[in-house]
Parts: sequence; C-alpha cells; structure tokens
Amino acid sequence: MPLEVGYTLPSRTAAYLMVQGAVVRWAYDDNEICLLLDLSRVGEMAGARPLPAGIEPFNLGL
Repeated sequence: MPLEVGYTLPSRTAAYLMVQGAVVRWAYDDNEICLLLDLSRVGEMAGARPLPAGIEPFNLGL
C-alpha cells in the first residue's frame, strides 16, 4: 500500500483509497503513522480484526 510522507493533497489520499483500498500517512513532525483502510474492500484481505467496542467506522462517501 502507498505511504504518504509529509504534506499531500486530500484528493491524492482519496484516490489511493479508491484505487488501492488503503493508504499509510505519516505527517511531518508527527510521531505516529496512520493506516487508512477501506474496510468494505480490503478489511478481510488485510486480516483486520473487529474494531474495539465503542469505536465506529466512518464513511468518507467515496
């Protein structure tokens, strides 16, 4: 899956999600790396576990 480092356009992140089903983001000066998954497309293939209780996925409407 693609890794975006630093500043990127939101449209590029959305394109990766639509085409690849996932993208990794690492913002400048941040200690965390964020994994964004389209669970409806790649959740089972990626071996994703169910979300913890109280955590709800959200839909970007893409």
